[in-house]
Amino acid sequence: MLSLLLTACPAQDWGPISSYYNGNRVVRASGTSSLVNSTTARNEILLEDSRADGNNVYATTNFYFWSPDSYGTWGWRNHTRSTTSEISNRTATFTHSRALISAGSRVRMVSGACAQMGWPVPDSCADESGFVTFDY
Repeated sequence: MLSLLLTACPAQDWGPISSYYNGNRVVRASGTSSLVNSTTARNEILLEDSRADGNNVYATTNFYFWSPDSYGTWGWRNHTRSTTSEISNRTATFTHSRALISAGSRVRMVSGACAQMGWPVPDSCADESGFVTFDY
């Protein structure tokens, strides 16, 4: 039982992160990142369409691993980008998961949230400041 306590990794909350367009908040996200059974990185996201103006919103998670490249140089490597389904006029919870890589020793989950704006306006995205790092 003691070894389980020593290797347990608590979940970490992040956010909220928001994006604004013309002074109005258009998307908000927050969440909880965790390691599951020492095998999987998981990011649970609460995504909110703040404006409810008909523009879809979505969230992303980039999974980075502290791992060596083909030359043996260690650094943060972006392995996967997951994107939620788009929602409009509501709030929803999504989960992104990624298996831990055996060559790595740390995982970083970087979360973002965006509102799709009408053409030609680019998506209004929050800075990807919702990030959590775990050693494994």
